[in-house]
Amino acid sequence: MKRIFGVLFLALFFLIACNNPVMEIDEAVAKELDSSLALIVDSPSTSSSPHDYVKTNQEAFDLIVKQGDATLQHFSHEFSQSDSNGLKEYIMALACIEILGKENPVNRDWETGKEWYEKYKES
Repeated sequence: MKRIFGVLFLALFFLIACNNPVMEIDEAVAKELDSSLALIVDSPSTSSSPHDYVKTNQEAFDLIVKQGDATLQHFSHEFSQSDSNGLKEYIMALACIEILGKENPVNRDWETGKEWYEKYKES
């Protein structure tokens, strides 16, 4: 009888572990993140600096950062699916860095958002 319970316990453990590999974020949160990111990227700016785009839309950027782990997960997915390496990816990297804070494993040794992401994945 103990053996049957042991086998059932292991089967249940593996079933739960395999069915829950990554927390999926809420679709509404993903849309809010995409909308806030689009607001920042699509805003007119007299500067080519991504930091100026963020400053102009600080409220939208703060909303992105406030989502924490959901943002990290969503932007990681976006990075992995994107072939682009422009303003959007740079701002996503800035948001991830802000969220990670001292836990950011990538030093200032990057020039593009995609480059930051690749180094982040490696660490």
